[in-house]
Amino acid sequence: MELLVLLPLIGWITLWKRILGLSLSSAALHVVSAIILVLFLGGLAGQLPAMRLVLLLAGTVALIHELARHRNQFLASLSSVPMVVFLVLCVIYPLIHGGSEFRYYDEFSHWGINLRDMVALGGFWGADTNSMHPTYPPGITLWQYFFAFSWPPKESAAYFAQFTLLLAPVLVLFQSMSWKHAGWIVGVVVLIFFSLGNYGLGIASLYNDHIVSVFLAGTFLNFMAQPRDSGNSKLLLYLLPLSALALTKNAGLLMALALPFLFFALHLVRNHQRVLKDKRVIVMGLLLLSSWLAGPLLVSATWSANRQALGAVESRVNPVGIFAILSGKAKLEDPQRAELAKDMFRDVFFNLQISKNEVSGEFNEFNYQLMPRYDDRFKLTTFWFLVFFAAWSVLLAWFLLPARLRMEWAIGLSGMLGIALVYIGILYLTYLFYRANLVSYVRYVHTVLLPLLLVAFAPLLPAFTGTSESSTVLRKPVLASRRPVIFAAALIALLVIEQPYYQTLLPNPGENLTRFRAYIKETATTLRHRVGEQRLWLYLPDEDQHNFMSRVMLYELSPTPTTINRDFSFFDTPRQALLSEWARHDFVWVAYQDEKVDEALRNLVGGELGERFYRVVEQDGQLKVVHASLQNSEPGSTE
Repeated sequence: MELLVLLPLIGWITLWKRILGLSLSSAALHVVSAIILVLFLGGLAGQLPAMRLVLLLAGTVALIHELARHRNQFLASLSSVPMVVFLVLCVIYPLIHGGSEFRYYDEFSHWGINLRDMVALGGFWGADTNSMHPTYPPGITLWQYFFAFSWPPKESAAYFAQFTLLLAPVLVLFQSMSWKHAGWIVGVVVLIFFSLGNYGLGIASLYNDHIVSVFLAGTFLNFMAQPRDSGNSKLLLYLLPLSALALTKNAGLLMALALPFLFFALHLVRNHQRVLKDKRVIVMGLLLLSSWLAGPLLVSATWSANRQALGAVESRVNPVGIFAILSGKAKLEDPQRAELAKDMFRDVFFNLQISKNEVSGEFNEFNYQLMPRYDDRFKLTTFWFLVFFAAWSVLLAWFLLPARLRMEWAIGLSGMLGIALVYIGILYLTYLFYRANLVSYVRYVHTVLLPLLLVAFAPLLPAFTGTSESSTVLRKPVLASRRPVIFAAALIALLVIEQPYYQTLLPNPGENLTRFRAYIKETATTLRHRVGEQRLWLYLPDEDQHNFMSRVMLYELSPTPTTINRDFSFFDTPRQALLSEWARHDFVWVAYQDEKVDEALRNLVGGELGERFYRVVEQDGQLKVVHASLQNSEPGSTE
């Protein structure tokens, strides 16, 4: 079913391409961003299902219209390299991952729950959600919702939606290629999948970091590929991907606020001759800058206001918390621990291999104690990656690119490096103030290293060297003959040094997890149907410090708001304390069986334990817990 969503998506892309005069890759980036933003507005207005239906129907009408009235242009777009690559990869994907299911902690703890809540509720999740992070921006979940057509939403469909979101922003790498460029096409496909495998999170996970990466890279590269004579209206369209980027993650907001200043500098360089003659060019540039900044700030502020209105608690590692650090208002909670964090950060920055390997697949997240296991020889560290990127940028800008392109790419590459350095600096500060043990360092730093990797190869590609018929950039014939050789040599060197890690691109059977989930799912489905949207308290003690079983249970129970108590000593507390704990809930289910627990339940409820499922009621002004049945078909009934 999710493949059918590609039809209205193609309709929107081809329509925008024709009407606005965009390249296909630029149209794809802007359309995907616009759909996310329209769904966001629909969610704020409480009309999310209706908005999705409108987008799907209108996109289908656009597809039929383009095919019927503008057949030649439509078929040309459909047979172009970027579109064919996109569609072929999207058709192949379900053959590989059509049966894939969630397996990572974060997918169960929040990303998957967010999607289940959104599909079940027909809107944004509330503050009383089972998600660990009710304030996370909803952009990527909105895109997954666009592809979800069942309850519960198919996990493979969510993966498929995520895959399309990984591809759409970087289709610009195939721009200006024809089918004669078979070597270029294969090389770029290898580069993309190598980047996602070694410096990303693969193609089957709901993690958002690599989505931030490709949106950052794709937005920048589409701007670089924009013809110099593009009107201000086309440049203004970049507020769409910038705004969508701000809705991907808190880190996305940082990127969305940094890119406009880089775009402004590039705009002035491209129009430097007009700037000297007409100061209105600067004024227009400032207006564009203001618009580019206003979009991300507006959507971020709107989402924050929505969360605050619901009473959702903000995480400390958010834009406000970061600003508190940068402004000097935040105070170190533990100066001694901060000093230790400094030493650890210095160690991983200079000595930890940053490319993934088998060790990465064994653990859900990096922590400092795992560093000795990353012992591959001759691997790039964060420091040396940045050094090589800087050296490669100098080589490109001053020795390989024609003079007319040098200044633009010098600014562009140095700007992207600057964004990466600022991000890593903020990451360093968050470890000092808010986090311990450098949790998830590898994943976080990949957020900026992956786009740098894609950007490093881009200047050699046809899209950025003037082969497009709409481009006015001239290129040297000698460069044209050497570009494929340089690209191939650099790519082969990268593959040899870093050794591709493609496990994250392949299905992971996870048989033990599948059996475990099947057991939990049966129980959770019964509870969810019985309780409905009322609150459930569940007793499920677990010695696992990561409480993975509890997180899977919360995921399967969503959207039923649930509290899981994992404390083995909970029933040692006085009767009144137990009742106070349950007072905020409507139902109680005690999954754990133990003599001490059983005795406490008999004293509280009386009689036989039954299904160990109870309803919290108020009788004669007193809070009581009474027997209830799990088998009742009507949610909330007591019999």
